[in-house]
Amino acid sequence: MMKTLRYFTAVIVLPVLCTVCAASETSDKFTKCLPNLAAEDLGQRRNAQQEWQDYCRHNGNNPAVCAEIVSLSAEQLEKDTPDETAVWLIRQLGIAGNASAVPVLAKYLAKDDIRLRDEAARALANIPGKEAADALKAGQSEQAKAALMAKNTKTNPPAIRTETAMPLALPYAPDADVKKWMTGYAALDNAGKTAALSGLTVRASQGAKSKAGCAVYIPQAVEAARSDDPALRNAGFMAVGAFGSAKEVAFLCECAYGGERAGIAKLVLSRMTEPSVDEELVTMLMAEKEDAKFNALAEILRNRYNVTAGPVLLKRAKNPATVNKIQLLQLAEGLSSKEDVGDFIDVMLILSAQADKETNADAKRNARQNKEEAEKIIARFLKGDAAIVMKKVPQWQTSPDVLSLIGRIGDDNTLDQVRQSRNSLLALSNWPNARVAGDLLAKANDKSASEADQNRALRAYIRVMSLNGTKKDEPIGIDISDQDKVKKLGEVFAAVKRTEDKKLIIKRVGQIRTVESLRLVLPYVDNAELQESAAESVLDLAHHVEFKRKHIDEFTAALDKVLAVTKNSGFIERAKRYKDQK
Repeated sequence: MMKTLRYFTAVIVLPVLCTVCAASETSDKFTKCLPNLAAEDLGQRRNAQQEWQDYCRHNGNNPAVCAEIVSLSAEQLEKDTPDETAVWLIRQLGIAGNASAVPVLAKYLAKDDIRLRDEAARALANIPGKEAADALKAGQSEQAKAALMAKNTKTNPPAIRTETAMPLALPYAPDADVKKWMTGYAALDNAGKTAALSGLTVRASQGAKSKAGCAVYIPQAVEAARSDDPALRNAGFMAVGAFGSAKEVAFLCECAYGGERAGIAKLVLSRMTEPSVDEELVTMLMAEKEDAKFNALAEILRNRYNVTAGPVLLKRAKNPATVNKIQLLQLAEGLSSKEDVGDFIDVMLILSAQADKETNADAKRNARQNKEEAEKIIARFLKGDAAIVMKKVPQWQTSPDVLSLIGRIGDDNTLDQVRQSRNSLLALSNWPNARVAGDLLAKANDKSASEADQNRALRAYIRVMSLNGTKKDEPIGIDISDQDKVKKLGEVFAAVKRTEDKKLIIKRVGQIRTVESLRLVLPYVDNAELQESAAESVLDLAHHVEFKRKHIDEFTAALDKVLAVTKNSGFIERAKRYKDQK
């Protein structure tokens, strides 16, 4: 039996998506997994992808629910979706998709990112029916043209053992026929070579024996990868990835270091399945001195989830001379364990020391931002476990930087210890939720505290009190209604003196979707100092159509007021648009 064609891939395609038991359950699971499909934490990303895949695979094969999976994925792809999420969703549509998914997939054939074009083309090649074929026929990318050829081959398979049907028969013909036909490869034009290499790529994906048989054609694949013809070049790269080995890693890396071939070279290196490829990449990473090349290798190994690379990245990041420390921490994040947290903290402290040494204001601000970004990476990495930081740094109570980090992690189990620290505000002002709101408000009202500490506590209080969520198991961390949040922020607003604090409250209140928020900020549209902030918050609240409809009279009057006073052209355009929405 002819095996199902999987075009342009050197890896085993994910198991066919099965479906779930009930539509509402499908939607709930999709909603839960979706935010983490492109999470910066690679472990979190893997877990979300695996959870969605396993959930589908283990819940039967209900066509109606399968249709909902297609509908949910297609609807998400119509939005401003991160590329990593889009790649994953497109791949699923290629497995479980039908004609209803074709319009949205067709749009991805014109994307700049080769991964998106490639996945969309392969997905359309796998979806049966005229609609998918027509979309590929209309596509301008080389991936679309090649996938159309693959689709036609699958629909109208060539007669196996018939030499004249080559190169379409290459994925399925006996070894002797392939060998005989390939003797004339050098005489083919570029289109013929492209088709031949694409056929060999599919052949190599059919098992270890097929892959070994194709390996003899690596010289032709490498030559094609060097071509100036985009279609032939891409076919060459995919063939190298399909039946190449560690011997080709050096060539692929040179291409991955920059230029128009970098994208596809990284893609191929990220997908090659032979274990020796990892060994070769790690060896090259350890020996590489040049930052740009080191970063490219690190990115590829991160995409391969090679944990061996994690310590190498951290060692490089700890070098004071390394300039891209944040990028290296981001790459190491998904390749490290909690045992490595000391290295992450070392890098954070180096960044803090560099910020302290800066004399230029802009440079100092950028350096502090890098230090704060390092804190965020560590906080994501530790997932709420600050105890391990306290263990790694016994003097944490006397270290402002480590206290700041502990606060950003926000471990409730260590909160009492933090409160007992003399410099507790450094941690409490970074706390990710409102469990410390009382501490912050008390410090903001403490006349014995310095003005700087009072202001820091006040701004932190405003931040945590305006977080989304109303239950203590949600981000805000305490059980409080949105109406009560606005009430508490209104009380603070009435007491503060600094204009910048008033602007911050108005801005944050504009993110709390209640009519009380509108009523609090609207009077200040007439205030010269606060007009811009107040008008923006009115517009932010009006952006939510269903919410606006529930209070249409108040919003109509508020938008009219904004239009009457603002000179901001962007605000005018938004206000008119929101008024016209029905």
